[in-house]
This record gives sequence, structure tokens and C-alpha cells, in this order.
Amino acid sequence: MRRICKVLMVIISIILGSSAPLNMAIPPLLALAAPDTSSSSTMSSSAISKVTDTNVMAVSADVTSTTDTSDTSSSDSTSATSTTTGNDTTETADTAVESGTVGTVAWTIDDAGVLTLSGGSFADLTGKRSPWYDYASLITNIKITDEITVTTASNYGFLFASLANVAIVTGLNKLSMSGVTSTESMFYRDSKLTSVDFGQTDFSTVTTMESMFEGCSVLTKVNTTNWDVSHVKSFKRTFYMCGKLTMLDVSNWDVTQVTNLDSTFFGCSSLPELDVSRWNTVNVTTLSDTFYNCSSVKIINVSGWDTARVTDMSATFMDCSLVTELNVSGWDTAKVTSMFRMFYDCKNIIQLDVSGWITSQVTSLGSIFQNCSKVVTLDVGTWDTSKVMDMSFLFGGCSSLTTLNLEKWDTGSVTTLYSTFYNCSGLTSLLVDTWDTSKVTNCFWTFGGCSSLTTLNLRSWDLQSATASYGNFFNGSKKLQHLTLGPDFTFHNDKTMYLEEPSKKLPYNGTWQRNNNDPTYTSAELMTNYDGATMAGTYNWVKTSGTVLVKYVDGDGVEIADEETSSGTSGDAYQTTAKTIDGYTLHATPTNATGTYDASTITVTYVYDGNLFFNSSPTMLDFGSHTISGTTETYAPTLDKTLAVQNNGQISSTWNLTAELDSSGFVGANTGKMLLATLYYQTDDGKMTLSPGVAVQVYSQTTTDHKSVDISEHWSSNLGLLLEVPNGAAMADTYQGTISWRLNNTVANN
Repeated sequence: MRRICKVLMVIISIILGSSAPLNMAIPPLLALAAPDTSSSSTMSSSAISKVTDTNVMAVSADVTSTTDTSDTSSSDSTSATSTTTGNDTTETADTAVESGTVGTVAWTIDDAGVLTLSGGSFADLTGKRSPWYDYASLITNIKITDEITVTTASNYGFLFASLANVAIVTGLNKLSMSGVTSTESMFYRDSKLTSVDFGQTDFSTVTTMESMFEGCSVLTKVNTTNWDVSHVKSFKRTFYMCGKLTMLDVSNWDVTQVTNLDSTFFGCSSLPELDVSRWNTVNVTTLSDTFYNCSSVKIINVSGWDTARVTDMSATFMDCSLVTELNVSGWDTAKVTSMFRMFYDCKNIIQLDVSGWITSQVTSLGSIFQNCSKVVTLDVGTWDTSKVMDMSFLFGGCSSLTTLNLEKWDTGSVTTLYSTFYNCSGLTSLLVDTWDTSKVTNCFWTFGGCSSLTTLNLRSWDLQSATASYGNFFNGSKKLQHLTLGPDFTFHNDKTMYLEEPSKKLPYNGTWQRNNNDPTYTSAELMTNYDGATMAGTYNWVKTSGTVLVKYVDGDGVEIADEETSSGTSGDAYQTTAKTIDGYTLHATPTNATGTYDASTITVTYVYDGNLFFNSSPTMLDFGSHTISGTTETYAPTLDKTLAVQNNGQISSTWNLTAELDSSGFVGANTGKMLLATLYYQTDDGKMTLSPGVAVQVYSQTTTDHKSVDISEHWSSNLGLLLEVPNGAAMADTYQGTISWRLNNTVANN
């Protein structure tokens, strides 16, 4: 009886390397992302007059000099007597050298310089100078010995004015202020006077205190606590230039009748505190120079002030250089016409809320915020500027401002933009593109020193009326890279507007260009050639062009995919990505995979590790159907696909192939019994037995190229994979087993 033994071998899996099966998906490649302004501003004539006005007195009291003994007396006149006898001079201590009367008040000036006033009442003091003005050089002290009261002469204006040597006044408590209506210039320019104490608080009939202590330059203290000033209408220049004043209590003053606070505390530069928080300013019409140069005061609380009637706020807080906070957000500015230098040199203010101010009547905003160097934001975008003519130094020196939105400002009345944005060194953005500048005659230094400004749109600007004063318009705006000019803009065909030259540092080449195909210009060429009719548009700094070359290579530097190029403007960003290349895995992303174009060619090289892989593998090895023989038989398999390997790794690297028979060996499909046969791999060098469950190296090779290696090409009946079935080992059945092929890579020999 003849039996047929069919031996069938099915390959279920072939595993690459030492762990991953051949048919595992390759993980996806990693995706790759990619001039000094302080001296250049011109003060208005009104401001100058405030500084130079000295109240020079043209009217003097009558003075009669006589050498006879006749009586001269009058309640309405001033008399003086001096006696000189030959060449004889008799001098005793405290001897009167001058004497006279003012009304019923007798006075003497002794040789010690003491002006002594007796009791009585003064005559009408109508002159604009002191009754003792002619003796000013003699008087060092004033002493009032008896009570002086008011009868018909209520005007004490200039009473002790311009007595420049007077240091001490005693007995002021005897100078009754009851009934007095004017203390104007009472101590005007008493430049050696150090303190004043009236010893009384009743000033209830006084209506003006203008210039009362003006020019008392060494005055340190005035006892003004609880003064009744309820009928005073003017405090103009009351403490003007009292530069040494360190104490002043006006906190409880009733100022409801006051209309004029012009220069009230002007130049009180040593005053550390000033409490005016409770002042009722309902009738005030002028706040010009009110706190000018109060440079030692840190807090000025005016948040509750009623400013509804105020028309002049020029220099109100000028030179209040230590003030850090100022709440004026609730001020009514509807009637104000001038805000000239209002906050000039308030260099420590950080926040200033003026967003709700009504400015429809304002004609001057010159220097309003000049040198407010710590203010970070100014919300003035909704201001009505339709009547404003002066915008000189408006934001000059506001070096902490970063942006200003002034696009809605009506500038149709403006005549001067002199240094409007001078030294706004923090500005990066400025919206002024809609401004009407057709009436502007002065645009000197308008954007000078705007050293951070990169973009400026002047599409609607017309500077044709500024025929003389337009120099240094752009001077110092070194980062200005994008400039929009309109049809009415003019450089006046010369270079004095000083448009800064574009950078020549990469990526820029030092020129301007409107459109890509337009001519390029240096700043000098643009200023001298600009014609609004044909050249209007946005000019930009020209950038050089650059190229990026992307290469894809293996570990040996051999190109494994076509290179790619891209071009762009120097300074612009570029981004490259790796390719998915069969048989290769990206080694690492190059450091310059992303960057910016420059004038050179940038080479980006992606390096890949070559893969070791089966580019063909059999799924079935069929050892055929055979009749059971009485002898030992050897069988060679038939493959449904070749067994081929490709190594894309580095040249000279070595790899090997192992084969492993499953630990179950060959098992009969019907009997479930193992075939006691030997599977082995035969080479010219010998025989390698594949015992079940043991991996055996059957092939190795050193890579010389990246071509496919067909391992099964030379398999035959005596080479390659063979199955030896001993006599009596098989019974009729179909046997199946699994062989795992594995590839292993080693380091290249360098």
C-alpha cells in the first residue's frame, strides 16, 4: 500500500529587526512647523507780560521839603521834614532822620533804619507806590506802635511796596484790616522780608489781594490760617515768586467770590504742601499760571474744583515737576480758550485723564503736555480741535507715549505744528492721516526725534503754505520705514526736512521704493524729486531678495530626493518641511529649517537614515506533496515571492538575516503530530540547522550600494532553505509550520 506525505509550509509573519514585525506600519514622519526743545519754544505775549510786569508806580504821594517853622498839616497829604545846619552834624542813637504824616498817622525813620508808625488813620493811598518809596534805601525795619484804623481811606494798596531792604515788620496786629478793601501789592518786592504775621484774620472787606506778596523772594512764612477772604475777587499774583515760602495754610479760605487765580502761587518753588482741596471756585474765570513752578509740591488736589466759568487755563500746572497724580477728569472746560503749557514739565505724572474734556472753544494747545515724560497714555482722540490754531510742542517730550489716535481731530484752523511730536521717542504708532494742514505755516521739527516711529501716514497733509519754517520735519525719526505721502505733500524741493536715510544693514539696501517695479530713491533723492501729482503713495525701505535651497540626503551625503528652492524678500520669514521618502527615516530636523531670508543663499539640508528592510518576502514556502519513502528525503521549497532585502544605510554598514522555526515545528493538520524532520539552511560554507524556537543567522552582507539583494535567487535542491525527512519520520498528513525572518543592522565601518 502506497501512502502519500504532503509537506506544506506557511509563512505567517516575517519580522524586521529584533522586535517589529515586517508588516508593521511605518510611523509618520514628524511634522515640522515652522535740538533742545526747552529753548526753542516761543512764549506768547500774554505769558511774557506776566513775567516782565513789575507794576512800576508812576504816581507818587506829595512830598514837601521846607526850612522854615511854619505849620503844614493836612489829613490828605504826606509831609516830611529834614533839617540841615551848616556843616555841623549831630548824630545820636535812634535819631529821626526823616519824619512826616500820612493822614493822621505820624511816621519817623531813624538812623537805625526803623520806620515807626503811630496810631491814626491813613489818608487815601491812590498812588501806585509806597508813601515811603523815596526813602526805601533807608528803611530796614517797620514798627507799628499804635492802632491804625480805616476811616475813609480803605485802599492799602502798595502800602509797604518796594521797600527792598525791609527784613522785619512788627506790630502788624495793630494795623486793623477791618474796612480795608485792597491789599494789592502791599508788600510788593520787599525782597528781604522773611515772615509776615498780621495777628488777625478779619480780611472780610478786602476785595483784591493782587500781588500782595509778589517778589518777596526770601519770605518763608505767612500766617494766613483762617483768614476771612470771603469777599476777595482777585488773588492774581498774590504769592508770585515767593520762592522761599515753606509754610502756607490756605485750606479754609472761602474763595467763592474769586474770579481771578492768575499766577496766585507762581514760583512758590519751596512750598512742600498746598491744600486747596476745599476751595469753591464757582466764579473763577482764569487759572492761568496758578500753580506755575510749584516744583516741591507733590499733591495738588483740585478734583472738586468748579471750572465751568474758566476761560484761561494756560500754564495752570506748569513746572509742577514732583506731582505724580492729578485728577482733573471732572473739570468743565467748555468755556476755555487757552490751554497753552497747561501741564508743561509735569515730568512725574504717570496718568492724566482728560478724555472727557470739552475743547470746542480752545484756540491754543501749544505745549499743553510738553515734557510729561512719564505719561504712558493720553486719551484725547475725541477732543474738538476745530478752533485750535497753535499745536506747537503739544506732545513734545512725551517720551513714554507709545501710541496716539488723533485721526478724528479737526485741524483745519491750525497754523503751527512746530515740534508738535518732538522727541516722542516711544511712539510706534500715530494716526494723523486725515489731518487738514492747509493753513499750516510752521512745521519745523514736527516729527523730530520720534526715534521709534516705524509707520507714518500723511496722505492728506498739505504743507504748501509752510514756505519758510519746515526744517527738520523728520529729523531723528531713524526707524521710519513706511511713509505714505499724498498729492499735496511737498518737501519744497530741498533736503532741509531731513528725512532719515533708510538702513543699509541687512536686509535693507538704503533706499525707498513705492511699488516693486518703481524706481528706488535715497532720502535725498526722494526729498528733491517728490512730485505729489505723480508720486503719491506709500514708500517703504527696500529689502534685498534671498534664496533658500532645500536638500534631502542620506547619511553618506547622497541626494535621495530632488532639491527644492524658494525665494523671498530679505528679512521675511521662510519655513521648510521634511519629505516622506520611502526607505528612509528623517534623522533630525536641521536648525535652519525656519528662519528669515537674507541676501545670501541659505542651504537647508535634511539628513535621513537609510532603512534596512524586506522589499520582497514570500508568504508561503511549499515543500510539495511526496509519497512516503523508505529512505531519507531532502526537499527544496517553492516560493510565491522572492526573499529580497534592501539596505539604504550607510555604505560599509553590515547587516544579517536570521531565520527561526516556530517552537511547534511542523505539525500535522489531521493528526496534530509533529513531523520529526530537520529544517536547515545550506550555503557553500556549511549547513545551519533551524531547530524549533532558535534563531539562526543564515545570511550576512556588507553594504556596497543601495541595490536590492535577492537572497532566494540561488536557492536550489542543495542550497538555501531545505527540509530533510528521515525514513519513517512521516505519516500521511499535511504539515504546517512558521518561519520568522529577521534583519539586523550593525554600525558602519568608517
